[in-house]
Amino acid sequence: MRKQPTSKPPQSKAGKKQKNLYLSDQARQLLATFSLNMGISETAVVELLIREKAARENVTSTIGVEAQ
Repeated sequence: MRKQPTSKPPQSKAGKKQKNLYLSDQARQLLATFSLNMGISETAVVELLIREKAARENVTSTIGVEAQ
């Protein structure tokens, strides 16, 4: 099943960089299912899941933090 186009405006790619990932067939299927069920792009699903996992693990980004 293909996701039907929505009337949502395209999201800005400002501040984002491309990252290519190799996923197993199962992970690809799960990603597609999450995307369809949540009504968001696969990229948005990946970002959401990373942020949720970081919050649960109390992990913060070091981007923009100067080394001491």
